[in-house]
Amino acid sequence: MKNISLDARRLRYFVAVAEALNFRRAAETLNISQPPLSQQIQTLEAELGAALFIRHGRSIELTDAGWILLRRARALLASMEATATEIGMVGRGEMGMIRIGYMSAAMLGRLASILAMFRIEKPKVEVRLRQAQPRDQIAAVASGEIDVGLLSVSSALTGAVPDEPDLFIEPLWKEEMVLALPPGHRLVNQSCLSLHHLDGQTFLTLPRAPLPGAYEQLLHLRRGQGGSKATDIQEVEELPAGLALVAAGYGVGLVPVCVMENWSGEVIFRRLKERPEIQVAMLSRRNNCSPALSAFRTTVTHHNRSLHYRAEDLQ
Repeated sequence: MKNISLDARRLRYFVAVAEALNFRRAAETLNISQPPLSQQIQTLEAELGAALFIRHGRSIELTDAGWILLRRARALLASMEATATEIGMVGRGEMGMIRIGYMSAAMLGRLASILAMFRIEKPKVEVRLRQAQPRDQIAAVASGEIDVGLLSVSSALTGAVPDEPDLFIEPLWKEEMVLALPPGHRLVNQSCLSLHHLDGQTFLTLPRAPLPGAYEQLLHLRRGQGGSKATDIQEVEELPAGLALVAAGYGVGLVPVCVMENWSGEVIFRRLKERPEIQVAMLSRRNNCSPALSAFRTTVTHHNRSLHYRAEDLQ
């Protein structure tokens, strides 16, 4: 079989001649001189081993082979143009896929609004979401199962991830942590609550390993005050489960202020004098050069400051 080179330029030359049925007009359309155009068509005919045009002096018409090539050439050129357009969109982060891990608290807070904005800005980027705790997000990002994780960590934790040199954490925003109490708890009517009031309480918290989170933030602040830690720790896998246990009287917890809107009828929320905060951060691989991830990071950065939760706004 002959080695035939059907490059895009030569196909465009052929289509121009086939549509104009005149070499001079086709050359004018292509903005080239006529002799090189005629030579390219002759070379194409020689490579294909078939005449594409019947020449009658200055007039020409397509042969059967020419009609077949015209139909195929139009389809090929359209496909090549569409491919180039899509590749360009992928390269600019306007098309593709991004896989995002998140904690339930992030979705209750700013993440849902950011995802809505990203969908408007990049409608052709497919977003796949996976709810997971920090330990699972770290494993999934490290293995490449997801591109980015959004998780809550201690406000002091940024940069490299312990024991995972290929991962890094970017701080996004801080959220105030408020105290969640069951109705009828003795602290509900306390006029000014402080962290020392939590000493001796059963504390409901999300899994604490491998990254420090809300409970570690509490311990850090209490150590600075010379206080002790809670006498009993109850870990729960999901924030809604923890709040349900708080409502049932099984303990107290520190939760992001954004959850107050959804649980204000079942759980009593109180601000603490120390105004503890949790850091929401983005976890990703250092070598992940995905344009879709870069576009998502830009959306998060641009819209982050316009979305702010304060406890006084939700009371």
